[in-house]
Amino acid sequence: MENKNITNTVIESIREKFLIEYQMNPELYHEIDVNRVRDDNWQIERFLLDQKNGDENKAYEAMVKALRWKKSFGVHERNDQYFPKEFYELHEIEMFGQDKSGRIIHWEITRNIKNIPGFENIAKQFIAHRIEKIDSEASRKGWISIVDTSDSGLTNVNLDLYKFKIEVLEYYPQSLRAVFIVDLPWLLNGISKCILSLLGPELKEFVKFINRDELMDYVGIDYIPDSLNGKRQKKIYPEGLKALKQLNHLGLTDKQIHKYYDTYKIYS
Repeated sequence: MENKNITNTVIESIREKFLIEYQMNPELYHEIDVNRVRDDNWQIERFLLDQKNGDENKAYEAMVKALRWKKSFGVHERNDQYFPKEFYELHEIEMFGQDKSGRIIHWEITRNIKNIPGFENIAKQFIAHRIEKIDSEASRKGWISIVDTSDSGLTNVNLDLYKFKIEVLEYYPQSLRAVFIVDLPWLLNGISKCILSLLGPELKEFVKFINRDELMDYVGIDYIPDSLNGKRQKKIYPEGLKALKQLNHLGLTDKQIHKYYDTYKIYS
């Protein structure tokens, strides 16, 4: 994505202003983000593009807010292996393939979402981690989300997490380029309208409701999992994942872990 009205002079102006801010308040920013602003024009340009009139001051303020949030939320302190393998496998969370426009695809299903007490914060950390990871991989090209909602019901909807995801996406402007909601059950039509009402005008335009047969109009069949009538049989998860019960750093009690396993009928 490119805007010829955004000049290098404007980008350099914001960069210099931010580096002065960083020198004054280094504790508010993570070094990874600082280095990106220093070395990569896209990390500044994206905030300018997000302002309809290219307002330099508003773009700078939005960038500062985003980078401060990333540091305070500990986005860079967690990797794939920080989270349990069950998060990936139960929700079929994958970052795999490209659509026909060359954008990285994030895959997930919703039919196994459960609202389990004690897991709210970990779920939010996981959402933020996934967005950060795919955003850093996609860079200027952006990425798309494909959500398989087949066999989902009202019990699989967590509005709090949807609201959080929308908030996080605001810290990554010009990142998500399309959302394909596949096979939405009629029972969820009402709740989907509620979720759409939370989106800004630009994000709302990105959302498309399609059936699985239409997915091939946007993605090559070799990338589409067989569960959506594609040819791909293997799920692509990060290496080195461990089970929930093995991750003491999450701070969960035995009772919470047992509740999680009982809810999903996982026994080992």
